[in-house]
Amino acid sequence: MIDLTANDLGRLKKILTLSHNDNEGESIAAFLMAKRLMEKLNISFDGLISPDNPRLLVIRDFDLKRLKKILALATSKNEGESVAAFLMAKRLMDRNGLNFDSLLDFSRFAGAPQSREIRTVVDMEIVSLRKRVARLQAELVEKTVQLERYKDAFDNMIGSAWDTQNPVPEPATEQTYLN
Repeated sequence: MIDLTANDLGRLKKILTLSHNDNEGESIAAFLMAKRLMEKLNISFDGLISPDNPRLLVIRDFDLKRLKKILALATSKNEGESVAAFLMAKRLMDRNGLNFDSLLDFSRFAGAPQSREIRTVVDMEIVSLRKRVARLQAELVEKTVQLERYKDAFDNMIGSAWDTQNPVPEPATEQTYLN
């Protein structure tokens, strides 16, 4: 049995619930937060998936084995591989009508007393993540404007270089003769 405090369990459960979100960026951020907490607690998804979980009856045996392998990859030290595995697991769970709350068996820890601090800590983390997302979105807008300025400057420079290399011939002037 995994030795989790009520605070750790509630926090992990809340974060994993947030990771099953329609917004992919928020979902990935929540997953990475859950992954760090699981690493800190030295637990894996496999340790939280109970074979006796009745909710797992809806998923075929092949899909369950595949999901376990994908979730094992989600604990990779390579962040890109980990996020890709998480997204694959999320799609597979969606296809089978599951989410982390129904997949992972937290009922074994139901006897642990719940702490009021759980919601506060998770809420603070959510606010922090939302601020970070807003800051990154503002930075993206700023970088996009800067990129447009660079593109315009580049186009002007190319146009000037073209004009220098290929001067426009002056129109021939008519010569008038005195009679």
